[in-house]
Amino acid sequence: MNLLKSKLVLLLIGCSFCFASTYYVVLTVGRAIPFIHSSQWKRTAATIVQSGIDVDYLSGGEIASSAVYELFLKYEYMYDGVSYIGKVVSPFPFKTNWLPLYEKKRIQFQKGSIIIIYVNPKQPERATIYPLQTVDIVLQLSGPIMLFLCGFGCLLMVRRKSGWKHSRSNNPVTPQQRYET
Repeated sequence: MNLLKSKLVLLLIGCSFCFASTYYVVLTVGRAIPFIHSSQWKRTAATIVQSGIDVDYLSGGEIASSAVYELFLKYEYMYDGVSYIGKVVSPFPFKTNWLPLYEKKRIQFQKGSIIIIYVNPKQPERATIYPLQTVDIVLQLSGPIMLFLCGFGCLLMVRRKSGWKHSRSNNPVTPQQRYET
């Protein structure tokens, strides 16, 4: 019975890890695709019209230790004579529970500051302050890939413990035949 329970637990963990990591990879790739060539987009000047820090309390309360911070910006820019408002700081939003990091960024991006942004020439309403870099994708995908490998390892352990073995011949050798002389 304990073997059955351990197999079920490994099966549940393996399937959960594989599903969750695959889901996260799909979301990450979906978020990255619109910005895949953003480092080659046209650079232009923009003016910060709003700057702040979004705070999200994880536990639902207002305890500072459970707070997660994210930089919030709105910037205005002109492209081909048309004015646009952008909000994207980076293709992958960076959230942290360390407020001093964002205090420095908020000071750097004060209202009225002029910054350089990257504008998609084919879709000028799409812009970003920090373009997508290969290292961003690697960092975003390294955790889910490790999680997938752990889940796959759990599934392999279930297969090994269950005794599913494929014979290379059509006539598998039974234990009795093996010891006969």
